Amino acid sequence: MIYNESTKSFIKLETALKELGFDQQTIDLALEYLDITKPRNNDLMRKITTRYYPKLMQYSYREKLIKAVKSEISNSDSEELKDRYIIFSSMATGPYFRYMTEALSGNAYIYSENKAMYMKPLTDFYGENAEAVWISTEISHRSDQSIHYVFTVNPIYSADVAIRTFKYVSPDDIIAQLLLCVYALDATELPKKSLLGKTKIPDTAAIAIKKLCEVVEKKPQTTTAVFCLFLAAYAEASYFAKEYRAFFDKNIVKYCDDLTQGLIYMKLSTNRIFDLIEAQPQCLTDRYILHFVKLPDKNGNYPVQMVKLAKDHPDIFIQTMKNARFDLGIIMEKMLKATDPNYDAKAVGLKAAQQEHISKNIAEHFKHRDEIYAYITGKAELDTILPFADEESCNGGHQNMNYVGEYGEDDFIIRCIAALSIGATKDTNDPLKLIDRELQHDTEFTVRAMIKAGLPIEIIIRALGWQTENSYFKEDIIKKITAIMPEFKDKAAIIDVSKMAVSSRLLYIRLLDIADSNKYKDEFFKLCDDNSKVIKAELVKVISAHKDWHDDVCKLLAQKKSAKRETALMIIENQGADAYRTELEKAYATEKSDKLKSKISELLGSEAKPAEISDEDLVTALTKGTKSKKVLWLFEQPFAPIHFTDDTVAEDIYLQALLLAYANANEGTLPPEGKTLAQKLKADELETFALEVLSRWLEKGAEAKTKWTMYFAAIYGGDEAINCLTDYIKEWSKQSLNMRVALAVKAVNAVALNGSSYALMTVDNISRKYKSRAVRAAAVDALANAAKQLGLTTQELADKIVPDMGFDEKMCRTFDFGSRKFSVYLTPQLDIEIFEGEKKLKNLPKIGVNDDPALAEKATADFKEMKKQMKTVIGAQKQRLEYVLMLDRKWTAEAWKALFVKNPLMHCFAIGLIWGIYENGSLKTAFRYLDDGSFTNSNDEEIMLSEGMQIGLVHPLELTEHEKEAWLEQLDDYEIIQPFDQLRRKVYKVAEIDKNKTACEIFKNTEITNTTLVNRMTKAGWYKGQAQDAGFFYEFIRNDISGKEKDPDGKLVNIGMTAELKFSGTYIGYYEIEDVTVEELYFRLPDAASNDNMKLGDVNPRYYSEVVLQLKKAINK
Repeated sequence: MIYNESTKSFIKLETALKELGFDQQTIDLALEYLDITKPRNNDLMRKITTRYYPKLMQYSYREKLIKAVKSEISNSDSEELKDRYIIFSSMATGPYFRYMTEALSGNAYIYSENKAMYMKPLTDFYGENAEAVWISTEISHRSDQSIHYVFTVNPIYSADVAIRTFKYVSPDDIIAQLLLCVYALDATELPKKSLLGKTKIPDTAAIAIKKLCEVVEKKPQTTTAVFCLFLAAYAEASYFAKEYRAFFDKNIVKYCDDLTQGLIYMKLSTNRIFDLIEAQPQCLTDRYILHFVKLPDKNGNYPVQMVKLAKDHPDIFIQTMKNARFDLGIIMEKMLKATDPNYDAKAVGLKAAQQEHISKNIAEHFKHRDEIYAYITGKAELDTILPFADEESCNGGHQNMNYVGEYGEDDFIIRCIAALSIGATKDTNDPLKLIDRELQHDTEFTVRAMIKAGLPIEIIIRALGWQTENSYFKEDIIKKITAIMPEFKDKAAIIDVSKMAVSSRLLYIRLLDIADSNKYKDEFFKLCDDNSKVIKAELVKVISAHKDWHDDVCKLLAQKKSAKRETALMIIENQGADAYRTELEKAYATEKSDKLKSKISELLGSEAKPAEISDEDLVTALTKGTKSKKVLWLFEQPFAPIHFTDDTVAEDIYLQALLLAYANANEGTLPPEGKTLAQKLKADELETFALEVLSRWLEKGAEAKTKWTMYFAAIYGGDEAINCLTDYIKEWSKQSLNMRVALAVKAVNAVALNGSSYALMTVDNISRKYKSRAVRAAAVDALANAAKQLGLTTQELADKIVPDMGFDEKMCRTFDFGSRKFSVYLTPQLDIEIFEGEKKLKNLPKIGVNDDPALAEKATADFKEMKKQMKTVIGAQKQRLEYVLMLDRKWTAEAWKALFVKNPLMHCFAIGLIWGIYENGSLKTAFRYLDDGSFTNSNDEEIMLSEGMQIGLVHPLELTEHEKEAWLEQLDDYEIIQPFDQLRRKVYKVAEIDKNKTACEIFKNTEITNTTLVNRMTKAGWYKGQAQDAGFFYEFIRNDISGKEKDPDGKLVNIGMTAELKFSGTYIGYYEIEDVTVEELYFRLPDAASNDNMKLGDVNPRYYSEVVLQLKKAINK
């Protein structure tokens, strides 16, 4: 093309159109037409042949078009130019012109708000058919994967317009064709019989039915959504040709729910299809009716079909109303009251039915459900359920109901609250949610209801405390409860709150103080040994207000329990030390706690003399005075005898000292005194002791305050302790409570502290496998610390810790029964084969009479442990090697041989994979490692590895199709099954035009339900972004950290990559199923700021391919 001055401005547009596949003739006509220095010549557009351009559907291809249109058309001040571009787009691409005009409308989808911009030029060019052209692009190229996508369109209420639109949609676009059939038939008046008794089908109906037949003749493959659209078309057609009714009647029962939902989206002008559905008794279900239950519009009008159902099927409608969810039942009754003057609410009894549902729902959450149900329904007294207070634990999710708002604070809801209070325990999370109440919003009402119900103060305090303890609004709730305490101060009484929540104990103290502090003085002082800082502070506040309790404070200062003495000192500090000087001087002389002695000195205004260092032995020093109390809870039951290495029995005081060394140590450290004591004990008995310590801690509820037991058990409890802790890490990391996730993090550190290959391999596996971001990060840090101590990189450590499982270089391990020996061989398929001499066995035999019992028992136990560990190790290494493939790990030839040739287990992995020799990061030669120790290329020719070579796993994107097929053929010839799918995995590359972009838009505008997206992404190893306003999060992130290293400034930084997928957002906790839209994918370095994203061309091609592959499986599954 020879450019003149007016067409030079469209150079970018021409380039973009060429890349999309437009021919030069079409481009020349377009450029001439867009020349606004000349009058508009619509004849030029009529020379264009409308075509389908597949690349136009992909954003990565049309991005250049969008930029060109923005630059050369959108930014122009000429409305004429924009109008001509819209006309050209519609003629060139037909119903897909919305993709051509995305830069004008801001979206590839057509919405009513930008319709006016399109209709002016379309009307100028197409005249009365402009509306049809507009509709064609709105209904074309729709996804067939859901009812929502297929049926949600702007309704067409003119049969003539629908018929004219057929001309502008593709005959192969089944969804568009069917939508037009449905709308055309629905908008056509039903035929009337002539004077001769004949019925003439209207022209619009005849055309639509003909089009329907043409679609049916193509026998298209259909999804459920498309099949439902067929049903809708057949239903509409049956009003004009009865033969279509049979097909509809045959299938409607099965597809009733899907079709009904689709028809609601379509907003047809008549109820004809609904009439046909309702003619089938099997379709008139609760679910069908509830589809139409909606609140009235702003004019107070309820949905037409909802009103019609109530009128045509009153009995079924009322029964559905009684069975419905609370909020829907209320809407239905309000509609009946508004539309039926004869409706008798009392006779219908919706309230009673809803009370029955609520009663059953609450009772289902209790062990004693029958008794709870009887009480809530008024058939039993409160006394019948009070004995269950220590046995029940009621949890429940939110219910969509507002009973109090609809029916007021009646006896029924008071009984519900009383029953739920019985079920409020340590393990519950606000059971009031079962009646759609929450303590932070309904504090006063809830407390008053408890009082009205007659609950004992013990249960009230306990229930309020546990519900408050688990709330994010703890302080606010406690303030509200405290404010109304004067209303029930007469209920104050002395109760045992020692096992209740901290919030319960706090409320108890405040209630006693409000009721009569002098009366309950002794109770306050009794509580002074409470270890909670919150309770100490409250007691100090209450007691400090009573200077007349001086003598009682002095007695408190003289108590044996240090917690009580500490509280006394806090009170004295508040009241002033002068009044207690004599008592303080006396206490200073006898105080054994350095911490408290220092405090006394501070109060007296003098420095305490440093305590003399005892010359007693280590055990005496560690257990001196009451120090053993910290571990005595472990000795409530005796331990099995533990012997010193000289076979004498270790006394409990020695074991207590050993435990105290770890209880008193800084978290995550190895106290030298503990190591000193442990070395003198028999290792196998110490291992048993450590496992029992762990077991007793877990039985006590795994309290965080005694988490030091994890460290002790991990260090001395062997592989069994590691396996146990790993199971709990997995469980705790899944829980929503931050305290349990924090405990999982500590447990990871404990496992790493063990230092064995198996323990560190477990931590390495956690660093990649676990969903919890905090737990994975802890594992990465723990490995980095372990590697640092050994003078290795984390990658070198990961190699070093792979166990050999006892196999020698011949892949053999011997199990000795004394009279017999068994050779167990590891196969290339990572299975085991057992031989006794030349005889192959199915399994290790049972111990025989001629075998050495001790040797045979040990061999049998070792064999079982080996099989158990093999499963764990093989699974971990499979995952690790696939991760290596993703992160592009390289070894020197020496390091590779040390790991994959010398280690029997990794030897088997090496045989099944294709490796490469790399120079400067590029693949030079691919090779396979053979069982005989040689190396061959894809032509089965032997090659040699030399020192200094860089070895890595080959990624299929580095191979040509010919090379890949050659390797696959070789693997098939040798009957080798790869340990994971290395060569056949799909690959994805950054398009050349996208390399300077930071956003990958492959998945942009993809719609998927929030629950599906969350489940698939977390399963694939991604975690949720930070919660923002209203608890919503808007991204998924994966951190792939291969290790840590120091930057030039000496700062420790993460090595690896981070990927972030944006989406439209959903609530971080509880999900109501809804569609969300996937947005851009970004890549950056692990420690980079969230907006410091890499250009796609700079991202490691392997990492890009693997991340896209993951997302393809998660999003486009």
